[in-house]
Amino acid sequence: MMRSQDAVDGALDLILAGWRVRLVCAPQALAQAARARYAAFVAAIGGPADLVIAAAAEPGMSPGAHAAHMLEAPLRPDAAGYRLDADGIAASIQPDLGRATLALATAEPLGSLEYFLRIACALLAFHRGGVLLHAAGLLAGGQAYLFTGVSGSGKSTVTALSPHALALSDDLVLLRPGEAGWLAHGTPFWNPDAASRAGQTANGPIAGIYKLVKAPAVRVEPLSAAAAAAELAANCPVVNGRPELLPELLARCRDLARAVPVRRLHFRKDASFWAAVNANLIIQEVHSDAT
Repeated sequence: MMRSQDAVDGALDLILAGWRVRLVCAPQALAQAARARYAAFVAAIGGPADLVIAAAAEPGMSPGAHAAHMLEAPLRPDAAGYRLDADGIAASIQPDLGRATLALATAEPLGSLEYFLRIACALLAFHRGGVLLHAAGLLAGGQAYLFTGVSGSGKSTVTALSPHALALSDDLVLLRPGEAGWLAHGTPFWNPDAASRAGQTANGPIAGIYKLVKAPAVRVEPLSAAAAAAELAANCPVVNGRPELLPELLARCRDLARAVPVRRLHFRKDASFWAAVNANLIIQEVHSDAT
Protein backbone atom coordinates (compact mmCIF):
# COMPACT_ATOMS: atom_id res chain seq x y z
CA MET A 1 0.00 0.00 0.00
CA MET A 2 1.35 3.43 -0.94
CA ARG A 3 1.79 5.87 1.89
CA SER A 4 1.91 9.65 1.87
CA GLN A 5 5.43 11.02 1.80
CA ASP A 6 4.61 13.25 4.80
CA ALA A 7 3.35 10.25 6.76
CA VAL A 8 6.73 8.56 6.88
CA ASP A 9 8.87 10.45 9.38
CA GLY A 10 12.52 10.69 8.39
CA ALA A 11 12.13 8.76 5.11
CA LEU A 12 11.84 9.77 1.49
CA ASP A 13 12.10 7.96 -1.83
CA LEU A 14 14.04 9.41 -4.76
CA ILE A 15 13.72 8.18 -8.34
CA LEU A 16 17.11 8.48 -10.02
CA ALA A 17 17.37 7.14 -13.60
CA GLY A 18 14.45 4.84 -12.80
CA TRP A 19 16.14 3.41 -9.69
CA ARG A 20 14.36 3.92 -6.38
CA VAL A 21 16.70 5.20 -3.65
CA ARG A 22 15.20 5.41 -0.16
CA LEU A 23 16.74 7.80 2.35
CA VAL A 24 16.00 7.12 6.01
CA CYS A 25 17.37 10.10 7.91
CA ALA A 26 17.81 11.12 11.52
CA PRO A 27 17.24 13.65 12.88
CA GLN A 28 14.01 14.71 11.21
CA ALA A 29 15.59 18.03 10.21
CA LEU A 30 18.02 16.20 7.91
CA ALA A 31 15.12 14.43 6.18
CA GLN A 32 13.32 17.74 5.73
CA ALA A 33 16.44 19.35 4.26
CA ALA A 34 16.94 16.39 1.91
CA ARG A 35 13.29 16.54 0.82
CA ALA A 36 13.70 20.22 -0.07
CA ARG A 37 17.04 19.67 -1.87
CA TYR A 38 15.76 16.75 -3.97
CA ALA A 39 12.14 17.86 -4.36
CA ALA A 40 12.09 17.25 -8.13
CA PHE A 41 13.06 13.59 -7.60
CA VAL A 42 10.90 12.76 -4.56
CA ALA A 43 8.26 10.04 -5.06
CA ALA A 44 5.65 8.53 -2.76
CA ILE A 45 7.15 5.83 -0.60
CA GLY A 46 6.03 2.38 -1.71
CA GLY A 47 7.35 -0.85 -3.12
CA PRO A 48 10.88 -2.22 -2.85
CA ALA A 49 13.81 0.17 -3.12
CA ASP A 50 16.90 -0.52 -5.22
CA LEU A 51 19.00 1.07 -2.48
CA VAL A 52 18.13 2.02 1.09
CA ILE A 53 20.47 4.54 2.74
CA ALA A 54 20.20 4.95 6.52
CA ALA A 55 21.81 8.29 7.40
CA ALA A 56 22.14 9.49 10.99
CA ALA A 57 23.88 12.30 12.80
CA GLU A 58 26.11 10.85 15.51
CA PRO A 59 26.96 13.46 18.19
CA GLY A 60 29.58 11.19 19.73
CA MET A 61 31.78 11.24 16.62
CA SER A 62 34.60 13.72 16.05
CA PRO A 63 33.41 16.51 13.74
CA GLY A 64 34.73 16.39 10.20
CA ALA A 65 35.76 19.06 7.72
CA HIS A 66 34.03 20.24 4.53
CA ALA A 67 31.74 17.67 2.92
CA ALA A 68 33.88 17.51 -0.24
CA HIS A 69 36.68 15.79 1.68
CA MET A 70 34.60 12.60 1.45
CA LEU A 71 35.55 12.26 -2.22
CA GLU A 72 39.21 12.06 -1.20
CA ALA A 73 38.63 9.31 1.37
CA PRO A 74 39.60 5.80 0.26
CA LEU A 75 36.75 3.43 -0.54
CA ARG A 76 37.72 0.05 0.88
CA PRO A 77 36.17 -3.28 -0.07
CA ASP A 78 34.88 -5.53 2.68
CA ALA A 79 33.09 -8.87 2.76
CA ALA A 80 29.71 -7.49 1.64
CA GLY A 81 30.59 -4.31 -0.24
CA TYR A 82 32.58 -1.21 0.59
CA ARG A 83 33.48 0.95 3.55
CA LEU A 84 34.30 4.64 3.62
CA ASP A 85 35.78 6.25 6.71
CA ALA A 86 36.95 9.84 7.06
CA ASP A 87 36.81 12.67 9.60
CA GLY A 88 33.18 12.96 10.62
CA ILE A 89 32.08 10.08 8.37
CA ALA A 90 31.62 6.35 8.89
CA ALA A 91 29.83 4.63 6.00
CA SER A 92 29.19 1.31 4.34
CA ILE A 93 27.72 0.53 0.92
CA GLN A 94 26.43 -2.89 -0.14
CA PRO A 95 25.10 -2.34 -3.68
CA ASP A 96 24.32 -6.01 -4.33
CA LEU A 97 22.22 -6.12 -1.16
CA GLY A 98 20.66 -2.73 -1.84
CA ARG A 99 21.62 -1.06 1.41
CA ALA A 100 24.01 1.53 2.80
CA THR A 101 24.63 3.26 6.13
CA LEU A 102 26.05 6.69 6.84
CA ALA A 103 26.99 8.06 10.26
CA LEU A 104 27.63 11.82 10.20
CA ALA A 105 29.32 14.32 12.49
CA THR A 106 29.93 17.20 10.11
CA ALA A 107 29.15 20.90 10.19
CA GLU A 108 27.09 20.48 7.00
CA PRO A 109 25.24 17.13 7.17
CA LEU A 110 23.18 17.75 4.02
CA GLY A 111 26.34 18.40 2.00
CA SER A 112 27.92 15.22 3.35
CA LEU A 113 24.75 13.27 2.58
CA GLU A 114 24.84 14.52 -1.02
CA TYR A 115 28.48 13.52 -1.55
CA PHE A 116 27.72 10.11 -0.11
CA LEU A 117 24.65 9.83 -2.34
CA ARG A 118 26.86 10.50 -5.37
CA ILE A 119 29.24 7.73 -4.31
CA ALA A 120 26.40 5.31 -3.59
CA CYS A 121 24.70 6.09 -6.92
CA ALA A 122 27.95 5.50 -8.81
CA LEU A 123 28.19 2.03 -7.29
CA LEU A 124 24.47 1.31 -7.64
CA ALA A 125 24.53 2.26 -11.33
CA PHE A 126 27.59 0.14 -11.99
CA HIS A 127 26.19 -2.92 -10.22
CA ARG A 128 22.92 -2.52 -12.18
CA GLY A 129 24.58 -2.33 -15.61
CA GLY A 130 24.93 1.45 -15.96
CA VAL A 131 27.45 4.15 -15.11
CA LEU A 132 27.58 7.56 -13.46
CA LEU A 133 29.45 9.78 -15.92
CA HIS A 134 31.31 12.98 -15.03
CA ALA A 135 29.72 15.06 -17.79
CA ALA A 136 27.40 17.88 -18.68
CA GLY A 137 24.27 16.48 -20.28
CA LEU A 138 22.19 18.53 -22.73
CA LEU A 139 18.93 17.43 -24.32
CA ALA A 140 18.31 18.93 -27.78
CA GLY A 141 15.93 17.67 -30.42
CA GLY A 142 14.94 14.78 -28.17
CA GLN A 143 18.52 13.48 -27.98
CA ALA A 144 21.15 13.73 -25.27
CA TYR A 145 24.60 15.19 -25.91
CA LEU A 146 27.20 14.52 -23.22
CA PHE A 147 30.32 16.63 -22.67
CA THR A 148 32.90 15.01 -20.41
CA GLY A 149 35.91 16.39 -18.62
CA VAL A 150 37.49 17.06 -15.27
CA SER A 151 36.50 20.08 -13.20
CA GLY A 152 37.42 23.25 -15.09
CA SER A 153 37.35 21.61 -18.51
CA GLY A 154 34.28 23.58 -19.63
CA LYS A 155 31.20 21.53 -18.72
CA SER A 156 29.44 24.47 -17.06
CA THR A 157 30.54 26.75 -19.91
CA VAL A 158 29.05 24.43 -22.53
CA THR A 159 25.82 24.30 -20.50
CA ALA A 160 25.63 28.10 -20.27
CA LEU A 161 26.28 28.43 -24.03
CA SER A 162 23.32 26.15 -24.86
CA PRO A 163 20.09 28.01 -24.00
CA HIS A 164 18.25 26.05 -26.69
CA ALA A 165 18.91 22.77 -24.87
CA LEU A 166 17.47 21.28 -21.69
CA ALA A 167 20.26 20.68 -19.21
CA LEU A 168 20.24 17.24 -17.56
CA SER A 169 23.17 18.25 -15.34
CA ASP A 170 26.32 20.33 -15.58
CA ASP A 171 28.42 17.78 -13.68
CA LEU A 172 27.13 14.19 -13.35
CA VAL A 173 24.74 12.20 -15.55
CA LEU A 174 23.41 8.68 -15.00
CA LEU A 175 23.58 6.33 -17.99
CA ARG A 176 21.77 3.03 -18.26
CA PRO A 177 21.09 0.72 -21.19
CA GLY A 178 17.56 0.15 -22.46
CA GLU A 179 15.93 -1.97 -25.14
CA ALA A 180 16.50 0.72 -27.76
CA GLY A 181 19.99 1.69 -26.62
CA TRP A 182 21.69 3.76 -23.94
CA LEU A 183 19.75 6.56 -22.21
CA ALA A 184 21.17 9.55 -20.36
CA HIS A 185 19.25 10.63 -17.25
CA GLY A 186 19.41 13.93 -15.41
CA THR A 187 20.49 14.00 -11.77
CA PRO A 188 20.35 16.38 -8.82
CA PHE A 189 24.16 16.40 -8.79
CA TRP A 190 25.04 19.86 -10.13
CA ASN A 191 27.66 22.45 -9.35
CA PRO A 192 26.39 24.49 -6.38
CA ASP A 193 26.24 27.77 -8.32
CA ALA A 194 24.07 26.38 -11.16
CA ALA A 195 21.41 29.01 -11.93
CA SER A 196 18.80 26.67 -13.44
CA ARG A 197 18.08 22.95 -13.19
CA ALA A 198 15.01 22.82 -15.41
CA GLY A 199 15.91 19.53 -17.14
CA GLN A 200 17.35 17.58 -14.26
CA THR A 201 14.60 14.92 -14.23
CA ALA A 202 14.56 14.48 -18.03
CA ASN A 203 16.21 11.74 -20.08
CA GLY A 204 16.92 10.89 -23.69
CA PRO A 205 18.80 8.59 -26.07
CA ILE A 206 22.48 9.47 -26.39
CA ALA A 207 23.43 11.09 -29.71
CA GLY A 208 27.10 11.50 -28.90
CA ILE A 209 29.70 11.88 -26.14
CA TYR A 210 32.39 14.55 -26.44
CA LYS A 211 35.63 14.95 -24.50
CA LEU A 212 36.10 18.70 -24.00
CA VAL A 213 39.37 20.38 -25.00
CA LYS A 214 39.68 24.17 -24.82
CA ALA A 215 41.19 25.44 -28.08
CA PRO A 216 41.26 28.54 -30.33
CA ALA A 217 39.61 26.67 -33.23
CA VAL A 218 36.54 24.44 -33.14
CA ARG A 219 36.80 20.92 -34.49
CA VAL A 220 35.63 17.40 -33.74
CA GLU A 221 38.35 14.76 -33.60
CA PRO A 222 37.69 11.02 -33.93
CA LEU A 223 38.96 8.64 -31.28
CA SER A 224 40.05 5.04 -31.65
CA ALA A 225 37.89 2.44 -29.92
CA ALA A 226 40.55 1.96 -27.23
CA ALA A 227 40.94 5.70 -26.64
CA ALA A 228 37.17 6.17 -26.48
CA ALA A 229 36.78 3.43 -23.87
CA ALA A 230 39.68 4.86 -21.85
CA GLU A 231 38.20 8.38 -21.93
CA LEU A 232 34.84 7.08 -20.74
CA ALA A 233 36.37 5.02 -17.94
CA ALA A 234 38.43 8.00 -16.80
CA ASN A 235 35.18 9.91 -16.31
CA CYS A 236 33.35 7.27 -14.28
CA PRO A 237 34.06 8.48 -10.72
CA VAL A 238 34.33 6.15 -7.73
CA VAL A 239 34.21 2.98 -9.82
CA ASN A 240 37.39 3.84 -11.74
CA GLY A 241 39.22 4.06 -8.42
CA ARG A 242 38.59 0.41 -7.59
CA PRO A 243 41.15 -1.91 -9.27
CA GLU A 244 38.93 -4.98 -8.95
CA LEU A 245 36.17 -3.21 -10.93
CA LEU A 246 38.34 -1.86 -13.75
CA PRO A 247 38.12 -4.86 -16.14
CA GLU A 248 34.32 -4.82 -16.07
CA LEU A 249 34.23 -1.02 -16.27
CA LEU A 250 36.45 -0.99 -19.36
CA ALA A 251 34.32 -3.69 -20.99
CA ARG A 252 31.19 -1.66 -20.33
CA CYS A 253 32.81 1.49 -21.67
CA ARG A 254 33.80 -0.39 -24.84
CA ASP A 255 30.17 -1.45 -25.27
CA LEU A 256 29.03 2.12 -24.76
CA ALA A 257 31.58 3.45 -27.25
CA ARG A 258 30.38 0.92 -29.83
CA ALA A 259 26.77 2.02 -29.28
CA VAL A 260 27.24 5.81 -29.46
CA PRO A 261 29.88 8.07 -31.07
CA VAL A 262 32.64 9.20 -28.71
CA ARG A 263 34.71 12.12 -29.98
CA ARG A 264 37.14 14.77 -28.78
CA LEU A 265 35.66 18.27 -29.11
CA HIS A 266 38.02 21.23 -29.45
CA PHE A 267 35.96 24.31 -28.58
CA ARG A 268 36.21 27.95 -27.68
CA LYS A 269 33.96 30.01 -25.43
CA ASP A 270 31.08 30.49 -27.84
CA ALA A 271 28.24 28.38 -29.22
CA SER A 272 29.97 27.59 -32.52
CA PHE A 273 30.81 24.10 -31.25
CA TRP A 274 27.20 23.05 -31.91
CA ALA A 275 27.65 23.47 -35.67
CA ALA A 276 30.70 21.19 -35.53
CA VAL A 277 28.86 18.63 -33.41
CA ASN A 278 25.84 18.55 -35.72
CA ALA A 279 28.00 18.37 -38.85
CA ASN A 280 29.95 15.47 -37.41
CA LEU A 281 26.76 13.59 -36.56
CA ILE A 282 25.42 14.09 -40.09
CA ILE A 283 28.67 12.69 -41.52
CA GLN A 284 28.39 9.77 -39.10
CA GLU A 285 24.82 9.04 -40.19
CA VAL A 286 25.73 9.19 -43.90
CA HIS A 287 28.65 6.83 -43.30
CA SER A 288 26.40 4.42 -41.37
CA ASP A 289 23.78 4.44 -44.12
CA ALA A 290 26.44 3.78 -46.77
CA THR A 291 27.77 0.74 -44.93
